[in-house]
Amino acid sequence: MNNLEIGLLAISCLKGFGQQRLNRLVKTANKHIQQHQFLNHELNYFDLIQIGIESNQFTGMLPISFFMEGYRKAEKIVEQCEKENVSIITPFSKLFPRRLKMNNYFEKDMGEYPVILYYLGDLSVLNQKKCAAVIGTRHPTEIGYQSNMEIAEKLAEKNVTIVSGLAIGCDQAAHLGCLNVGGKTAAFLPSPVNEVLPISNRKLAERIVEAGGCLLSEYPPSDKDFLVQNYCYVQRDRLQAMASDAVITSEFDRNSGTVHTLRYAQKYHKPIYALKEIAQSEQFALDFLHNEKIDIQLFSEPKQLENELEKIK
Repeated sequence: MNNLEIGLLAISCLKGFGQQRLNRLVKTANKHIQQHQFLNHELNYFDLIQIGIESNQFTGMLPISFFMEGYRKAEKIVEQCEKENVSIITPFSKLFPRRLKMNNYFEKDMGEYPVILYYLGDLSVLNQKKCAAVIGTRHPTEIGYQSNMEIAEKLAEKNVTIVSGLAIGCDQAAHLGCLNVGGKTAAFLPSPVNEVLPISNRKLAERIVEAGGCLLSEYPPSDKDFLVQNYCYVQRDRLQAMASDAVITSEFDRNSGTVHTLRYAQKYHKPIYALKEIAQSEQFALDFLHNEKIDIQLFSEPKQLENELEKIK
């Protein structure tokens, strides 16, 4: 991390500074950087604070101790990341996944873009030409499980990065299908990347990294056990949709976490697909999608899906 990224991490640790304000600061700082490219020094924490004050995102009346507390917290996070071999990235880095950058979506959704990501493995898999989220219920039938595995295999053979959430069931099938054919897969977690949940998939997480894929989270590693809240799963689902060009879903019901990913996909204008055989089964909440006005396209065989993905720019 450079001084600018450490500065942004420190600001993210400040009390009352949420995702929306962070993204607004990133946007303002990027404009500043573009307008002052002649500067011969790298921006740092105090430059970010000054930019925030000038753009009315901070009050100049805040004591220096307020900002130093954020910096001390950031130093602890960086120290823990180094201890766990976890990398940190922000939108200021050229390596930041392009589909997760703020300029891809709408101003009103500013609070939804990730600002700080923690990862293990090769982050470049999320900057490949095509990324597809392959998801579904944690409790699929054998047909639902196998279909996700086969779809992931076919897409991975075409160099599509497979995105999923490392949950048991359909997510697990997607990651395994990709790995079976030597593909690259990225897993977004509802927990720190050094505390993979569920525990039963920790060996799979290791395989993903060893095979050239990556694990990602918005939550920093800690020396204390991380308590996963319900919203952590919802936020993980949002990142799966945002990081992908399309979402392919297997079986799910109206109470499944899959619904969150599908809602976000619709919001971000990402096409949603399902195998026709699966969508017509009792284990697929097709009526729910219609009631929610979530558009879905059905395909009969993987080749049709491959052709559809080729059309996405």
